[in-house]
Amino acid sequence: MSLSINNFVNFTVSAPGAGVPAYNVNSLGILTKETPNQNYGHGAILTATVSGGAVNGVTITAAGSNYTTVPSVYFTGGTAATNQTIVLPVVTVTISGGSINTVTIVSGGSGYATAPTAVVGSTIGYYINALAVAADFGTNSETYNMAEEVFAQTPNIISGGGQLLIYPMTSVDTLSTALVAFTQLTYVGGVCWAGYQPSTSEILAAATLVQSATTPYLLFAPTSNISDLYAGGTCYQIQQSTLQQTRNLLYTLSAQGARYFAAAYASRLLSTNFYGSNTTITMNLKQLTGIQPGTGFTVDTGITQTIYTQCQTVGADFYTSIQGLPETVSTGGNGYSDNVYNMTWLLGALQIATFNFLAQTPTKIPQTESGMSSLKGAIATVLNQAVTNSFLAPGAWTASTFGDPVSLVQNIANFGYYIYSQPVSQQVQSQRASRTAPLIQIGVKYAGAIQSVNGIIYINP
Repeated sequence: MSLSINNFVNFTVSAPGAGVPAYNVNSLGILTKETPNQNYGHGAILTATVSGGAVNGVTITAAGSNYTTVPSVYFTGGTAATNQTIVLPVVTVTISGGSINTVTIVSGGSGYATAPTAVVGSTIGYYINALAVAADFGTNSETYNMAEEVFAQTPNIISGGGQLLIYPMTSVDTLSTALVAFTQLTYVGGVCWAGYQPSTSEILAAATLVQSATTPYLLFAPTSNISDLYAGGTCYQIQQSTLQQTRNLLYTLSAQGARYFAAAYASRLLSTNFYGSNTTITMNLKQLTGIQPGTGFTVDTGITQTIYTQCQTVGADFYTSIQGLPETVSTGGNGYSDNVYNMTWLLGALQIATFNFLAQTPTKIPQTESGMSSLKGAIATVLNQAVTNSFLAPGAWTASTFGDPVSLVQNIANFGYYIYSQPVSQQVQSQRASRTAPLIQIGVKYAGAIQSVNGIIYINP
């Protein structure tokens, strides 16, 4: 009998720390004012009162129905008292027979002059085909027709690994309150609405909310009103306020048709597979599938050259006939949709990659130049993929410089990106003590897209 080598040498496998999955920028959300007929908890309404700056009472105005799990309650709105900062209240509810039957104030918050709006989160439906939407909303619903537009496109959100998420709004919901509740529960690459036409002020409030989101996503804002392209109109105000996360879409034939166009357009844009090669797209000259004549959408016959020019100014995309071919026309007055969407992916991918590098390192990342090189290597992996999928590309740097100007120009020319971090030796002591990495600055060069061509013919008689 011989002794085992295990007495002297042992190797074991140590799994890395858990990481978090990437944001699914291919999923599309629909906020609908239509009432589902099954499979959703929805319809509860709570009304808050305020005393001494805090919420002191929450009344069940409507108990709702079909709740199989306890819904969350969020607060939005309300005005702050003079020189006060609002601290949000916290309440919990219980359910019985699918309806809310009790409300408990855990914390009343503070700083209110007027009462906030309590939003009871609906449940979310997840779909990979339109038939399942028909079962929950009925085949005569606008929500179902929009879902048909989503899944009819080739490719569509499923091609990119996404799915359709539907969130029923309450009767008191605005786009902003619904977005707050919806995004607390999940993440999607973009959101559109169904079953009603919000006002300009409601859309602008939602656009402002979306623009400030920590984790970015898109809001698709369709209109059938040509006046929205001009001063005072929705598209004009969105462009003037540089609310690029909101995409202006024009379809002049009907308001409902505009919403169907938004669903088809969003599905086509969100179909991008960012982990492939040369897979990013432009929406310019893309054909969409219009279905169910009379309830879906067709090419927009209301687009004139004058309207086209104004769409270019305010960045409104549209779907029309060009020499007899149905085509989407993408304009850049509010940033091109593909650049905005691609950057949404890039920001999320960088955040996830950096977090996972921190979380999955089995020991520690030294606060040294070597440690920073490893961290920047994780960032470079994402940027290399952005070059592979053709969002970024090598080119000439024409903006202001930072870091080492020579390295900046060379890296942009050779790779399409440049990563610079402040030298560790220059960090202030408070940053070192708090274990904060030196500031990282990243320069990137868009690959851009060719959407029109000019040429000259020289004749030699």
